[in-house]
Amino acid sequence: MFCNAIFSHRIVFLANLLLIVSIAPQAAGQTNPLIAEKNESANAPEEIVVYGERNIIQLRAEVYRAEQAFLDKFNLLNSDDNFDFKCKIITLLENRARKRVCVPRFAQKYEARMAAAMIRDGNFQTPPRFQAQLRKYEALLVEEMLVLIGDDEELREAYSKLELAKTAYEGELKERRQK
Repeated sequence: MFCNAIFSHRIVFLANLLLIVSIAPQAAGQTNPLIAEKNESANAPEEIVVYGERNIIQLRAEVYRAEQAFLDKFNLLNSDDNFDFKCKIITLLENRARKRVCVPRFAQKYEARMAAAMIRDGNFQTPPRFQAQLRKYEALLVEEMLVLIGDDEELREAYSKLELAKTAYEGELKERRQK
């Protein structure tokens, strides 16, 4: 139960973070590379036929590499070590599926403090003081990420590569589900 609650929180946090990162170029006065690419593709030929099958494992590996490159660059640039991300492969308890999860250091510390407080107090509800601390750090992380993406060309480029890799992977998954 405790692990599921923490995992759910991580998923929500990462989903929110990716949503915010995906709008970062617009907030920083940049054009979103995906939108710019769509505008450029209006002048491109209507259809390009590629023969051969894309390997879903290779596409997933490309996403992981692009994500790691983006996070490595972000970890170098950010002003607080608590914002540094660490990625690891976890095995989900309910179906034994393996999943890559990237979590900032402050969330790891939050989880450890929350677990200790729950065991110490015997109360398995998340204490409000921990929720407030987590929300504060999440807001600071998002602000830092938006500023750095707006200011650093290499980070913006790493983010664009990540988005393109994710789009290719998700497109291939969607195509395979339709078959």
